[in-house]
Amino acid sequence: MDQIKILRQMTGEERLKEAIELSELTRDLSFANIKKQLGNKASKKAIIHNLIERIQYGTKRNSL
Repeated sequence: MDQIKILRQMTGEERLKEAIELSELTRDLSFANIKKQLGNKASKKAIIHNLIERIQYGTKRNSL
């Protein structure tokens, strides 16, 4: 069964829950990647700042 059919069979609440879970997974993976790039001694504040910069860059890039 393809993904579109699966999504169409889900309720709106189920689709929203899935979207939130995927968003959290993406954030967690990005956080881990940034921590690896900056080093284990990087502060949480520095990692979050870098994550925000990534999100803003993607938003700016997609709006062009």
